[in-house]
Amino acid sequence: MPPKQNKDATQTKRLRHNFNMTPELKDFLVESRKKSGNTMNGEIHARLEATYDESAQRIAAMIWPFIQKLDQDDRAKFADLIAAMARARA
Repeated sequence: MPPKQNKDATQTKRLRHNFNMTPELKDFLVESRKKSGNTMNGEIHARLEATYDESAQRIAAMIWPFIQKLDQDDRAKFADLIAAMARARA
């Protein structure tokens, strides 16, 4: 009989790391998590991973001047649009 496989054997091993954050940062993450549908851990992981994606960084650098000109409501709409596009891609 073959050895019993760990149910997580097909997933990439993840290392546990605890860190502190400000209440304001946590509030931002909670709101982002709700919009993206991620777990809190998933949202943190996705955001950290995106910081190392060079193409995403180039795109962010290009659109940042335009985003700064938007009012808060339009920024939220834009963020919702980007999140919806990301979910459709996944």
